[in-house]
Amino acid sequence: MRTETHAEVAVDALNHLIQTNRDSEEGYRAAAEALREDSSLHTLLHRYSKQRARFAGDLEQEVRTYGGEPAEEGTMAGSLRRGWLDLKSAVTGGSPRAILAECDRSEQSALEDYEEALKDELPEYLKETLRQQHNEIIEALQHLRALKDIQEK
Repeated sequence: MRTETHAEVAVDALNHLIQTNRDSEEGYRAAAEALREDSSLHTLLHRYSKQRARFAGDLEQEVRTYGGEPAEEGTMAGSLRRGWLDLKSAVTGGSPRAILAECDRSEQSALEDYEEALKDELPEYLKETLRQQHNEIIEALQHLRALKDIQEK
C-alpha cells in the first residue's frame, strides 16, 4: 500500500484548485460576454475572470515548487459539478439575474473546494494563500448576491 508524501498531497490539492479556478475563469468570461450590453456587469465579471486566472497562476507556481506538473485546464466533470455548464444555458437566453444566480451557485461550489483543501495537511504558508483566495471568493460571492438582489427589484 502506497501512501502519499506531503508534496504529493499538496500537488493534488493545488491541482484540484487550479482546475476549479480555470473553470471559474471560463465561466466568468462567458458570463461577461453574455452581459456585454451592461457595461458595469461586463466589467465586473471580466475582472473576476482575470482574478481566477491569477489565482490559478499563483497555485501553478506552488505546484512547481513541489516538483509537480500543474493542471493545464479545468475538467468537464469539474465544470459540470461546479455548475459552470449550467451558466451556458442561462447565458443563451438568460436575464442578468439568471446569469448572476448561476455564478453564485458555482462560486458556492468553489468555496467548498477551497474548504476541502484547507483540511489537508499543507504547510501554513500555503494554507494562508488558500485562505486569502477563499476570502476573495467570499467577497465576490457577496457582491454577486447584492447585484442579484438589485436585479430582482
